[in-house]
Amino acid sequence: MHIVAYFLAAIFLLSAIGAVGKSAGIALVFMAFSAGLIWWGRTRNKKHHSVKVRDPEKSKPRKIFDSMIELPSIGMFGPYAESQNGEYTLVWSDSDPSAGVGGYRERGHGSYALVHNDAVVCTGKLERPNDGKVANNGTFVIADWCFGGSLKSRLHGFLSSGQQILRSEFSANMFNTGLSNTGEYAVAQLASSPTEDGGCLAFFNLSEGKLLWKKVPETGWAESYRFDDERYKIGLVYKRFGTYEYSYEGEFRDAERWEQDRIRYGSGYDLLAVCREKLEDSIGELSIEESNKLLEIIDRAIAKKDVRDDTGTNARALRMAGEIHEMLGELHLAIEKYERALSLDPKVGVKRKLQKLKKNA
Repeated sequence: MHIVAYFLAAIFLLSAIGAVGKSAGIALVFMAFSAGLIWWGRTRNKKHHSVKVRDPEKSKPRKIFDSMIELPSIGMFGPYAESQNGEYTLVWSDSDPSAGVGGYRERGHGSYALVHNDAVVCTGKLERPNDGKVANNGTFVIADWCFGGSLKSRLHGFLSSGQQILRSEFSANMFNTGLSNTGEYAVAQLASSPTEDGGCLAFFNLSEGKLLWKKVPETGWAESYRFDDERYKIGLVYKRFGTYEYSYEGEFRDAERWEQDRIRYGSGYDLLAVCREKLEDSIGELSIEESNKLLEIIDRAIAKKDVRDDTGTNARALRMAGEIHEMLGELHLAIEKYERALSLDPKVGVKRKLQKLKKNA
């Protein structure tokens, strides 16, 4: 349309020139029409070009619901993770678009993509990509939950170019992952499994592409991780308790505080776990003071709703208390605890012990 406007403007301009000698008023009118058409044509031209300028905008990543992102340029949609400096975004999709199937499946690879600012810099395929993390330099890790229902998973590590630097397989499903902001170190927390990998936290040096250590963390499965590459420490973060430090060699640095926090803030199950650990470590050689402290903790555990409403756990807690009283020589109190335990669970395993105690009491 702007071309037509310019053509009409030229006609009016020529007409104005031809009318100058005949009528100045008519010449001015023609000049005004010509100027108006030129202005209108320029406006239309700007609008026409503004559509072209906005085309790249339509290809920029678009966040949806704070947990999903769309990459229109490659037709991808899924969860995402961002680097701390905000320069990189990692997006993944645990689905096979061609089959219209997501989540658990036997075939049909999912995909992932790394975005630097607004540009997609690398893409790839994995069986079931999940729980990715990306560092400030674009190095990223992503879990592969794998096809089928067997207990297995993989952790993959990549440079920002898409070059793979780590591939580690496990005989357990993966619970979550973590990555340092420098991209040098990563962790993978594994879920329960009857294999050697069950419940373990695996710690990797990504720059060398190797596993440094693997163990069941004393504090259990963390919700997230804080890496300190300068002090070579990793913090395991828990909503209920806080953050507990491990060294990059796998040494637990906060054992005393962990025990205190579990006693102070933990559930009934946590309190009983502390007592069991103390009893196992003591090998039956607890002092009177230590024994009374454990009995107090057990009473607190039984009073909490989770243990109170769990008949089996309640019975086992009473059995534990009975065993401590028995070690202290307080046989009448041991008998009382064992009887209460049996009343809750006849299979709690103290029937013969109770009979023997009653004979000796």
